[in-house]
Amino acid sequence: MLTTVAASVAGVVVLAAASLLAYRAASQRRTARSLAIRTPNGIDESRYVPIGGIGQWIQIRGEDRANPVLLFLHGAGMSMIPFTPVFRSWEKHFTVVQWDRRGVGRTLTRDGRAGSDEWTFGLLASDGIEVAEYLRHHLGQDTVIVLGHSQGTIVGSIMARQRPDLFRAYVGTGQIVDLARSEPASYQLAVARAQASGRRKAVRGPARAGAPPYPEPRTWIGKQRWSFDTDPELQAWSKRALRMVLTAPGTSLADIYRFNSAIMFYPRPLYDETMSWTAPPRFDRTETPPAGA
Repeated sequence: MLTTVAASVAGVVVLAAASLLAYRAASQRRTARSLAIRTPNGIDESRYVPIGGIGQWIQIRGEDRANPVLLFLHGAGMSMIPFTPVFRSWEKHFTVVQWDRRGVGRTLTRDGRAGSDEWTFGLLASDGIEVAEYLRHHLGQDTVIVLGHSQGTIVGSIMARQRPDLFRAYVGTGQIVDLARSEPASYQLAVARAQASGRRKAVRGPARAGAPPYPEPRTWIGKQRWSFDTDPELQAWSKRALRMVLTAPGTSLADIYRFNSAIMFYPRPLYDETMSWTAPPRFDRTETPPAGA
């Protein structure tokens, strides 16, 4: 009797899993159709490109190759390629380039985390300059617009300072300016949100992490997670983001696992540089590049 019940339960579980996978596959096909580039001069390419001595993954999409090139620099550990639907409207006006940096996305899949104890923002910026040079030649454009988000603003600002001749403009969103000053303020804001929520779990997060500074990357990552959990806008975005990750065309369950693990990985040299980073007050073609860049 017990064997029969166990077999029935197992059958139900298998059927449910198969149904979910079938639904996911159908959703991936729908997403692929909605993202299709159908214009005569459009471009939709994804490939590994030799950058910094390794193969790094680059996605290039747009409805007209003659449009300005926009290179998006993602934040720490987070490939933006699964979120291509967010950029679909941009692709009418720009050739949008997503680049999986070292330790992220498909570059992580191919090269792993080899040498991560020696990664610096100078190295990532050097990679980014190579990417920009590749795009110029591949797309026949003189300059590139670079848009940095979060950690990508550090990479992008170093790139722009070192090689202003390559870039039409630099744009920063979620710009990192001075974390030594902003971390205490953001901590107090997150504590206030947690207390206002009335949820004991939300309040316990700040207590475990304590106030900044955080010597260990893992503690800071934990602080970021409970801080995000108390932000209504980020909670809404997280639900949308999860759907996009699960339905991204050409993305396997193993890719999703690696995507999530990369978010929790912050190489020590990059973490230390991030916590001590101070953004330049301006960009000057004659200024000396920052140390280590």
